[in-house]
Amino acid sequence: MQGQQSYTNHPKNFEIIHHQMITGELDLEIERNSSESSFLLKFHKILNQQEFIKMNSERFNTLTPREKEILIMVAYGDTNQKIADHLSISINTSKTHRKNIKSKLNIKTTRELIEYAQAFDLI
Repeated sequence: MQGQQSYTNHPKNFEIIHHQMITGELDLEIERNSSESSFLLKFHKILNQQEFIKMNSERFNTLTPREKEILIMVAYGDTNQKIADHLSISINTSKTHRKNIKSKLNIKTTRELIEYAQAFDLI
């Protein structure tokens, strides 16, 4: 990194890195294969995930234990039929659960369901 010290060995500098990333002061145009680049990209991903959790935990906490169970199954790619068979419920009930989960989380796609499951450590 041009004119900047190495932060990878100084965890106490996370707040500085975060500030510099937000303000654009941190030059992310560094060699793709460098350990600095890898560290910064991982750090950025963690910050984004923490922000996602912070912004969405209230919605996530509205889910029932059954809805969380179904969310996990959806995130692993299970179909409505497979979910219904596994939980001994009708396929219509499985579809209704999925619809209710999306409504509670204010999302539209299965990809967004997977993001929730990953962010909240369900998968």
